Amino acid sequence: MNSIRRHILLMVWIVFGAVVAKGQVSRDTLAAVFHIGDHTEAFEQLFLQYTHLANQLNQDHERAYAYWTDMLQKMDMYSEEVGVSLDGLQLLLYAFWAPNGQLEHLAYFLKPNSKFVDELTLNHFFEGFMKTYRLPVTLEKPTYLFTHAAFPTVAKRLSSLKKH
Repeated sequence: MNSIRRHILLMVWIVFGAVVAKGQVSRDTLAAVFHIGDHTEAFEQLFLQYTHLANQLNQDHERAYAYWTDMLQKMDMYSEEVGVSLDGLQLLLYAFWAPNGQLEHLAYFLKPNSKFVDELTLNHFFEGFMKTYRLPVTLEKPTYLFTHAAFPTVAKRLSSLKKH
């Protein structure tokens, strides 16, 4: 009887371990840039490992938004440097940062009214941008923020109006 119990417990332990291991996807193994929907389980797991940016800033949503818009402006400037036009691009964008402010992941979903940008081109652009950008604040934990992003940014549109 004792032997049967041990075998049952062992089987339960193995099955439980396999289920837990399957559910945990290391953020290091997930692509740095990906289209939302391509890695659904891993994407969902990121939210268990990261906290919202406003939580890291004592619920200061204005400051979080300022960091977000700054990142989008830098993205706009980087696009000009590398010759990739983002004008007309509209997407839902998730950014995931390490505590040192380095971007670890960008996940995106093109909106229906967005201009078309080839996925490989967009992924390559985002990967290059991630190497150049750092959030200008030190965080306590890995952090994320998501919202709508549209290009050109308001700052770029205003600067082009001043030139005319």
